[in-house]
Amino acid sequence: MIINEYPLVSIIVPVYGVERYIEKFAKTIFSQDYPNIEYIFVDDCTNDDSIVKVKAAIANHPHVCDRVKILHHPENRGLPQARKTGFEESKGDYIIHVDPDDWVEPTYISQLLETAIRSGADITWCDYFVEEEQGNAKVVETNFAEYSKYDIIMKLLSGEFHSAVWNKMVTRRTYNTETVFSIYSQLEDLYLTTQLMLNAHKLSHVGCPLYHYRVNANSLSFSNARIKKRCFEEYQNFKSVFHFIEDAGYDMLSFEPVLSNRVNALKLAFMKYKENRNFDDVKNFYPDSIKNLFRLDAPLRAKLKLYLSVKTNSDFLFKL
Repeated sequence: MIINEYPLVSIIVPVYGVERYIEKFAKTIFSQDYPNIEYIFVDDCTNDDSIVKVKAAIANHPHVCDRVKILHHPENRGLPQARKTGFEESKGDYIIHVDPDDWVEPTYISQLLETAIRSGADITWCDYFVEEEQGNAKVVETNFAEYSKYDIIMKLLSGEFHSAVWNKMVTRRTYNTETVFSIYSQLEDLYLTTQLMLNAHKLSHVGCPLYHYRVNANSLSFSNARIKKRCFEEYQNFKSVFHFIEDAGYDMLSFEPVLSNRVNALKLAFMKYKENRNFDDVKNFYPDSIKNLFRLDAPLRAKLKLYLSVKTNSDFLFKL
């Protein structure tokens, strides 16, 4: 770690239902080799022993005791609103949001910060490990810092560049009075990261993996009600992302075919559920996507059903 100044870094941690993982996370986050960190844990009304274990970890790392805040929501508000609460309480010159079911390397903060200071970047990100429950791990490289902002946005839309906030350190000035935290949890990272990327003037990249992203197989098994909710939230958040980019002055047609593929996939998932169906909304949200619907890699019957239903504003085909 070669840093001649020690700006304050705020690490913001939303906490809900992570008692199985948070001890390992806390141990790694409290063992950073950078000395000037404030830790903000936001208890989103968790119903397990996650906060108890956070407090135990603090007791085992007394050097951080006076630099930790634990905030409590009176009711569950969801992941992005927990991030918002932590951000509003933070004082750091640099902000990073992390997830407590993951873990980090000891130089996670120092390497990100050193690169950010040296380059003068507004957003600095690192490569990361994808950790599977079977013990397998792979490194994901994200060396896109020299790309134009247009190309970065394209990669965010396609998913080639993970929109996660947990490997991105951001200067406080990159958040502005118009920065919004979503009320929906699905695609909330894309919702926030897109705004920050549009605000940023300079980007930088740390070319080594510093973050361990845990893939939890159990999280992939949802009830039908949860899948329906997920489809609704992803659709709503992506609509906002579309408007953030459009309002920034970009020609949305220039993002083809990536944009249509993403929009059409979301429309198909959204319209699968009767409670979600709003034909006017789907028709009016980027209508050019329907022209490209049959490029999408999806069952032909599903594409025909969506195409004809939107064209006729009819629920008849979905009932069939």
